[in-house]
Amino acid sequence: MFRVLCNGNTLLDNFDIDKQAGPKSGLTNSFYHLKPSAQGKITVTFEPGLNYATVSGIELIDESN
Repeated sequence: MFRVLCNGNTLLDNFDIDKQAGPKSGLTNSFYHLKPSAQGKITVTFEPGLNYATVSGIELIDESN
């Protein structure tokens, strides 16, 4: 279980990847309308709960078009 934050805002809290996807399964979460910080950065932070976070990939798509 872990928490996922973007620029300090919580996207997922007490996220249990095993409960959501099961062992050895893929999982995709999508988040929309994320805004960069005043410095123009998107900062993704993972805070451990029971164990450390597991992430295999992150894709950012510019929605401004």
